[in-house]
Amino acid sequence: MSGGMAQRAAIARALVTKPRFLLLDELLGALDELTRLRLQDELQRIVRHDGTTAVLVTHDVDEAVYLGDRIVIMHPHPGRIATILPVTDAVSRDRSDPNFIRLRDDIGNQVAEQIKLERAEIAVEEARKAKLLLSVELEDKDNKLAELEAMLKAREKLTEAQQQQAEFLKKQRTLDDEKREMALTIERKGRIGRRSREGELRSRRRPQNEGCGKEEQIAGRALMVSEALPSCVETFDLVAESMSSIPNVRSRSPLCFDNP
Repeated sequence: MSGGMAQRAAIARALVTKPRFLLLDELLGALDELTRLRLQDELQRIVRHDGTTAVLVTHDVDEAVYLGDRIVIMHPHPGRIATILPVTDAVSRDRSDPNFIRLRDDIGNQVAEQIKLERAEIAVEEARKAKLLLSVELEDKDNKLAELEAMLKAREKLTEAQQQQAEFLKKQRTLDDEKREMALTIERKGRIGRRSREGELRSRRRPQNEGCGKEEQIAGRALMVSEALPSCVETFDLVAESMSSIPNVRSRSPLCFDNP
């Protein structure tokens, strides 16, 4: 069967039980223009003859005005009623009638405005999403910028700490050099002092020239003996103490340990 015959068979199956309501969803949308016009007339005749209430869903404004007694314009997303327009008796079912054309144009304009509103709503929603996405990206960039600033501050502090450490090490090396120089100076001065004292002692122990008198020589030798005597006595005491600890040495030694 052709498409028109198949749609006639579908309408016959729906009407054979004499229903009170008919739900017709895009009943004639897939047909060619001539077949659709013929089936529109036949559907209108059957519904008027049987008194059946029919609800027709269509996207064709001309079909809605031609078949309907009341036209409901819907808004999508979510589906809701936008406008309800009654088709009065003044509107003829003749497509060339001015009232028919005027109502069809009015509905077309309302549908066009609805499409514009839908597009505007879609644009607003897309702009809102873009703004939200942009705000999220800006927030991410702000967070990354804050992290970079924190890293730069930490790096600056680290560089400053390294510079302070380098300055401290430099000062410490300078102090160490000064300490070593001071120690060397003290050691040098000590050696010079010891040499000068040794020279003084040597000058005291011997006459400064060979032509000095006998009394000065005796006085010098007496001074030398007096300076050396304490160390000699100390050495003698140590030797005597060491020898007294050896058995049978006291009887053989010519030294008198009782009166050292």
